[in-house]
Amino acid sequence: MSGDLASLVDVFGRVGLIGAVFAGVPFCVYMFASETMAKTRRTRPAARARGGGRKLTD
Repeated sequence: MSGDLASLVDVFGRVGLIGAVFAGVPFCVYMFASETMAKTRRTRPAARARGGGRKLTD
């Protein structure tokens, strides 16, 4: 019984790890994108006031 349980936990652990990676990557990308959007939204009026046009970096 303990051997079956161990192999079951091993399989679920691998599937869970793969699932976490596949679920985590889009989440990280989304968080990074939203953070970047928030930064550009914050800096864009200042850049426009300086006449920077499309410049996003300070």
